[in-house]
Amino acid sequence: LIGDKVTQLDRFEPELNQAKADDLRDTTTPNAMNKTLYHILFEDVLAQNSKKQLKEWMQGNTVSDSLLRSVLPKGWSIADRSGAGANGSRGITAAIWTDEREPLIISIYLTQTNLSMPERNQVINEIGKAIFEEY
Repeated sequence: LIGDKVTQLDRFEPELNQAKADDLRDTTTPNAMNKTLYHILFEDVLAQNSKKQLKEWMQGNTVSDSLLRSVLPKGWSIADRSGAGANGSRGITAAIWTDEREPLIISIYLTQTNLSMPERNQVINEIGKAIFEEY
């Protein structure tokens, strides 16, 4: 339907969040997620009302407030979803846009790190700041 031949979902929550090194189960890539989110939010994969509802849910998401939302420039919009798992995993996938610019889809994933959750959040925010400066 959306052409994602990369993402692989093999288990359900919470097992799919184990993120063991060299385990190919429950994996994706940032590029695959970016394409998938773009197709879902901005193309005709979903009915208009479903697309609108999903975007509203993602824009109203408060779970990610300490991530990209905390460094998003004033006047920009974001629709995002974050996650975390074992083995130092943390990630976020987001659509960002302004009134003057087309949407930009961002996926940032960390894993196999010994950083604390606040430190992982900080790494994601630093990457986000760099992206926002270039966008």
